[in-house]
Amino acid sequence: MFLDPHMITEKFGRYTVIETLGAGSMGAVYKAEDPDNGKLVAVKHVRSKVLYDQSMRERFLQDMLAVSMVSDPRICPILEIGDDGDDFYIVTPLLSGETVEGLLRRRAPTVREALGVAHQAARALQVLHDQGITHRGVKPSNIWVDVNWRPVLTDCALSRFTELGRRSRRPGDVPRCESADTLIPLGALSYMSPEQLRGEGIDGRSDVFSLGVVLYEMVDGRHPFEARNSLSRMSAILEAEPAPLTSRNETVPPTLDRVVRKALAKDPGERYHSASEFAAELGEIEETNPTVPAQVAAEPTPAWYGRRRVFWALIGIAALALTAVLLFVGMQP
Repeated sequence: MFLDPHMITEKFGRYTVIETLGAGSMGAVYKAEDPDNGKLVAVKHVRSKVLYDQSMRERFLQDMLAVSMVSDPRICPILEIGDDGDDFYIVTPLLSGETVEGLLRRRAPTVREALGVAHQAARALQVLHDQGITHRGVKPSNIWVDVNWRPVLTDCALSRFTELGRRSRRPGDVPRCESADTLIPLGALSYMSPEQLRGEGIDGRSDVFSLGVVLYEMVDGRHPFEARNSLSRMSAILEAEPAPLTSRNETVPPTLDRVVRKALAKDPGERYHSASEFAAELGEIEETNPTVPAQVAAEPTPAWYGRRRVFWALIGIAALALTAVLLFVGMQP
């Protein structure tokens, strides 16, 4: 199902659509109302062309169910996973505040604000990584912040279904990114790690790289790998070294420049081995550098935190599918 942006009477499950909030490579996001309690939610509609075969659909369910089990106030929870014919939809709280992308359009954050966002985002990433989940899509539009720049990560693990795949590419192939029918959003390419751009297997160190790009951009106001178009951007990420942060902003502590450069290392083995290591270094800068005030105290737990409800019918479907596979394997000679 595809909703016209002007239509406000359509539904996803029991949720009544109020308005379109935005659209991306996977589908559209809608503001909707839960008639059971009158609360407003966000519904992300995933187009069927993204999950184009059964294996993709099964992997999508597996990944989203895994994310739905993560409990941390810095990670946007999945309230429900729904099935709408050939399409899926994901229900999350309707977050307040803005994305880092939106805030960067209005003003440049202070070093303190940028550090605070990156520090807490790195800790949130470690929570995901501890559960075996790689975010894969860390970028300014997937980090929401409140008026005090406290972050919440969104769209966890969703980028797997729009990124460069390994199955249809040969070594040395150049990824297609200019085609009108590609699923890869050009903006997302700017925050991918080198190994992600090459379509290789990735782990949490790829998320560290992506967050390093976001932190650099928040501090400097410019992308670390400046380019005129998407192809030159990819080339820069794969081959170029960013200018030192200290060369453009005298308020940047030299230790922060060192930390960011390590996060942006081309070789994953030369980066921080974990998001928690990255977070610890950022936290130390906050505590020890007199030009960067300590982070503000944590705010009260968000109202939506803990009120999560997964679409158990789909869990049952996934369980039945797994049982069928096990039975089939057991019957083999």
